[in-house]
Amino acid sequence: PYAALPDDIKAALAEGKIQGVLLYSPRSAAILSGLMVPRHSLRLFCLSEAVAQAAGAGWRDMRVAAAPNENSLLECLSKV
Repeated sequence: PYAALPDDIKAALAEGKIQGVLLYSPRSAAILSGLMVPRHSLRLFCLSEAVAQAAGAGWRDMRVAAAPNENSLLECLSKV
């Protein structure tokens, strides 16, 4: 895993080019959580409650898919 976010990702976040992230696993959520400080500008779209719990608190918004499948996760995008 990364020790820090790559510079191009940091720049895109600072410029508001990245507003949300799809998270599919507790592992990826935990990695992102460790790399993102501050978190308040980013929306998370989580495949399951376990993914959301691994991401932790402090995000701009967090949506959890109604069912643990990609179609339900993508439906979360339309509710923003």
